[in-house]
Amino acid sequence: MMDNEPTYSDLEKKIRTLEKKMADLQISERHFRSIIEAAENVGFVLSDVQEPMPHITQFSSGAEKIFGYTRSEAIGRPFSILHRPENHPDYQAIHRRMRESGKGQGYLNEHLHSHKSGGKICLLSSSHPLFDANNNLQSVLVLYIDITRQKELEAQIRESHKMKALGTLAGGISHDFNNILGIIIGNTELALLDIMVSHETKHYLDEIHKASIRARNLVRQILTFSRQALPGHKPVDISLIVKESISLLKATIPSTIKIQSRFPSETDFILADASQIEQIVINLCVNAAQSMKDVFGTMDIGLDNVQMNDGLIENGFHLRPGRYVKLTVKDTGQGITPDDMQHIFDPYFTTKGLADHSGMGLSVVHGIVQNHKGAITVRSEKGQGAVFEVFFPSIEQVSRSPVKSDKTAPLNHGDECILFVDDEEAIGAFARDILEYLGYDVIIEKNPSKAFNLFQEKPDFFDLVITDMTMPEMTGIDLLKKIKQIRPNIPIILCTGYSDLIDEDKANDLGIAAYLVKPIETKDLSKVLRKVLDGDKSNENTL
Repeated sequence: MMDNEPTYSDLEKKIRTLEKKMADLQISERHFRSIIEAAENVGFVLSDVQEPMPHITQFSSGAEKIFGYTRSEAIGRPFSILHRPENHPDYQAIHRRMRESGKGQGYLNEHLHSHKSGGKICLLSSSHPLFDANNNLQSVLVLYIDITRQKELEAQIRESHKMKALGTLAGGISHDFNNILGIIIGNTELALLDIMVSHETKHYLDEIHKASIRARNLVRQILTFSRQALPGHKPVDISLIVKESISLLKATIPSTIKIQSRFPSETDFILADASQIEQIVINLCVNAAQSMKDVFGTMDIGLDNVQMNDGLIENGFHLRPGRYVKLTVKDTGQGITPDDMQHIFDPYFTTKGLADHSGMGLSVVHGIVQNHKGAITVRSEKGQGAVFEVFFPSIEQVSRSPVKSDKTAPLNHGDECILFVDDEEAIGAFARDILEYLGYDVIIEKNPSKAFNLFQEKPDFFDLVITDMTMPEMTGIDLLKKIKQIRPNIPIILCTGYSDLIDEDKANDLGIAAYLVKPIETKDLSKVLRKVLDGDKSNENTL
C-alpha cells in the first residue's frame, strides 16, 4: 500500500460524513417543504429551464389554491398554463436574462394570470433563479401572491372617487348650464306664444323646445345618479323612474343591444328614495349589458303589480303577504355559473374582469332593496342569460300626475306685483316678458343688495318675491331672511339651477312658499304662481 492511498478507516469516515451531510440536506429540504406548504396564501412553483417553454417540477398547496390546479395536474405541464398568452414573452425574457446573467437576481412582476376555470386573477410574482455548482441556471422558483381582491377594492375606490368627481362636476356645471337652458326654453316658449299655430316656423320651435327639455332631464338624471345625499323615502311612481333610466341607458349602451320595456296601464306607488331606485335600475341594466358585450342581445325591462299571498318567492325569500311592485330585468347574455350564483350578492364579489369592473356590486343593490323592505332574486344558467326580479311593497294609492301632456291647457294669469331677482341679465329679460304676458306687474333686479333696498323702501308694494339662489354678494337664502325680517308673511319663491346649500326640505324649513329647479317651463311657473298667491297667507311659515 502506498503512503498516499486512503485507508479503509479514512474511507469509512468520508462515507459517514457524506451520510451526515445528506441527512442534514434531507432535514433542510423537509423544513423547506414544510415552510412552503404552510404558506397557504403564497404559491410556490418550481420550473426547469427547458426551451422554448419551461415545465413545472414542483407545485405547492398555496399554488393549488391560487390557480385551481392540483399538484398532479400541474407537475410536468408547460409553465405557460399559469399565464395569459400576452404575458408569455415577459416570462420568456425573464428566463433568458436569468440564464445569461449567471447571477442570483430576482424579478418582481404584477400580471393578470389564468385560473383553471378560465377566469382572470391578478398576481404579484417574484422569480428567483437557482444555479448549480458550475453557475449554470438549473431551475426557477416563482412565488405568487393573489392580489385580485385588493385590485377589486382599488377599482371600487376609484369608481367611488369617479362618481364623487362626477357629482362635483355635474353640480359645478349644472347651475350655468340650466341657466342657459332656461334662456333657450323661455325664449322659445315666448316665440311659440307669439306666433300662429299654422306658422311655418312653429315646427322648428317645437323641436327646439323638446330638445331643450330632454337636455334638462338629462342633467337632472346625472345629478340624481351621482349625488351623495342621504336617502329620503317618499311616495314615488316607479314607472317614471324606470322610463327615465331607460332613456339614459339608450344613450350609453351599445346599439347591438335591443331594449324592450313593458309597463302596466297604472303602476302602484312605492315608498322609496327615487335616486336609490334609479341606482338599482341602472346597475341591473348595466350588468345585463355587460353580459352581452360584443354580441347582439336583448334586454327586457318590465314592471308588474303583484299580490303576494303566502309571501314566499324564488330562492326562499320571504315577504309579508300583500301587494308589491315587481321590477324585472332580463337579458340574453352569457348567464351565471352555479358557483357564482352562490356568491352573487356577497360584498366585493364580481364576475367581471378588472378592466370591466363597474365598482358597484350587487351587494349594494341588495342592501338598498332590503332598506326598502323588499327582496331581490335571480334565475340564470350558464349561456342562457339571467333574470333579476326586485319586489317593492306597494302603498295606498296617492294622487297621480296626469300622464298626458297638458301643453294645450290654458296658462294661469294674474295681476299682482312681483319682484324678480336674478343676476343673469338674459334670464331677467325673458322673465319680464313671460310674467307680463301672464298679466303681472314685474320689477326686475339683478343685484340682490339693490333688490333688498328696493323692498325695504316699499315692503307693501310687492305681492311676491322670486329670487335666484346663487348670486354675487348675497345668496337667495340671505336675501329671503332679510326680507322676512321686514315682512314675515311675504310669499317667496326660490329658484336654483343647482346648489348643494338648498333642497326642498331645507326650503320648507325656511318658510319658502315654493322651491323651483331651473329651467322652468311657462306652464309650470304659471301654476306655481297662482298656487302661492291664492294660498292662505295666514298659514305660511315664518322665521
